[in-house]
Amino acid sequence: MGADLAAIFGSVEDTSLPGVALSSELRRVLDIPLRDPIPLAERLVDPLTRRLRTPSGTMTLRPLQALALVEAHDFGGLLGLLPVGEGKTLLSFLLPLVLGKPRPLLIVPAALEEKTEIEFAELREHWQYVPMPITSYELISRRPELLDELAPDMIVCDEVHALKSPKSACTKRVYRYLRKRAKARKATTFCGLSGTIAARSFRDWWHLQQWALKPELQPLPYDFPTCLSWCEALDEKLGTRRPLGDLSRFCVDFTPNDVLLEPEPKHVRTAFGKRLRMIPSIVSSQGGEVKASIRVNVKLGSVPVIDQAVSKMRKTWATPGGEEFTEAADLWRHARELANGFYYRWQPMPPLEWLDARSEFMKLVRQVLHGSRTFDTMAQVRDAYASDPRVRHWQAIEPTFEPNPVPVWLTDDVLEYAQAWGQQRGGLVWVEHCAVGERLEDDFGLPYFRAQGRTRDGASIMHHTGPAAVSQAAVSRGFNLQRYDQNLVLNATPIGTRYEQLFGRTHRQGQDADVVTFDILVTVAEQLAGFEQARLDAAYEQQTTGQKQKLCLADVTQTGALRA
Repeated sequence: MGADLAAIFGSVEDTSLPGVALSSELRRVLDIPLRDPIPLAERLVDPLTRRLRTPSGTMTLRPLQALALVEAHDFGGLLGLLPVGEGKTLLSFLLPLVLGKPRPLLIVPAALEEKTEIEFAELREHWQYVPMPITSYELISRRPELLDELAPDMIVCDEVHALKSPKSACTKRVYRYLRKRAKARKATTFCGLSGTIAARSFRDWWHLQQWALKPELQPLPYDFPTCLSWCEALDEKLGTRRPLGDLSRFCVDFTPNDVLLEPEPKHVRTAFGKRLRMIPSIVSSQGGEVKASIRVNVKLGSVPVIDQAVSKMRKTWATPGGEEFTEAADLWRHARELANGFYYRWQPMPPLEWLDARSEFMKLVRQVLHGSRTFDTMAQVRDAYASDPRVRHWQAIEPTFEPNPVPVWLTDDVLEYAQAWGQQRGGLVWVEHCAVGERLEDDFGLPYFRAQGRTRDGASIMHHTGPAAVSQAAVSRGFNLQRYDQNLVLNATPIGTRYEQLFGRTHRQGQDADVVTFDILVTVAEQLAGFEQARLDAAYEQQTTGQKQKLCLADVTQTGALRA
């Protein structure tokens, strides 16, 4: 903010709030002993490789893999802040062996289960190992008893940011299992791996650091109220901001002297990130080592049919099919559908009595889950409140109608552009909605790779060449697609971590092109605002953890225009 505007409107800081005080927890964090990870990591590579490799093995550990294994052993846990292409799969594979855990469990996103099993089979030819079952976050969410049945003495979570929400069923179940084991004096070791652990807030990983690290090594306050005061000063996307106060002490020794006089939140976050990388049992790679540069072209396009439909929806809060909604999140969701030229409509429409019963039941579920420490899912609420009239009414009427969402297309302009782009550029078309991928496959000749990175006929993206449509949800994590250097993204997400994952499929080690290109198609204003928020997210992640974010490294240009 310019000095003249600050004089007129005042600071964006909320001066009614006190600055963050020099609490005992802030003192503890500032006093954590630090180490220089790189020289130590390099010294560990050869001896540890020789010790862990099979007689016929030919693979070699990377320095940060070796450091992570040793520190996980020495400190009884690990936070591995490692971006795509930094070897998290091999690290997951070897952790149980190094820590001597006979009952380990690896948790991955469901879309990566098959791929991880295949990679583990290959790793067994090179490395000694402890057999380790693999399950998914999604399955734990559906099966409350699964962790107790497997009874792991060590849990390794790849893409551990999947557990960032304390309200999710999977997060609650992992927490309860760890707490129950600790109370029984059978503590389960926890190792979390992620390249994008801090989306917008310290709250995203406050609980993860407590699970993985010894109390004296945790870089965030041990008590949540103190952590919340840090969040109010440093988080991304705050309306008003608490003054930094004594958080500016992070800048000492890590920030140029001219900044120390008047540090801003970004300076404190950057200094915190530098310190974070030097804390034992936190192993972090800055990333950014891929030789290819990144070019992002934000292509704005005004499609009259889409413009008219979105403009009307903003005024009426109803889809073109007449479905009314009340939440801003629903407006955003429907705008993302219309941005590709379609909307969903139930065919046939449900009876009003069915809709009313469903609405009352869902209201009860939201009320119960909001403050519950016992229930995680709708099914649990339904069973526990079986005698409630709203539950009984819904259970009686639910089977009388089967929802059948059908895509209704207003225009094929976006699909035709994607087809022409694929034919000319020979790259990957990243789609958010199954309806878009299926139309591109059935009517426009682009094979569509969905769950597990496979087409409906079972062909794998790992063996495909030439243009293709790929699911953002299924393929943007874990797949090595560096043989491609051209990408078209049909939906601009507002979440920075998702770009890091998606960009990392093709912009990764082994990429031979000089430039990897991402064209992002934007047809509605909500998407453009979302992309700008994603850039802020990426800057926050890079400052807070010190990990270079691909969206920050990219050369971003914008062409075209949207309808005013």
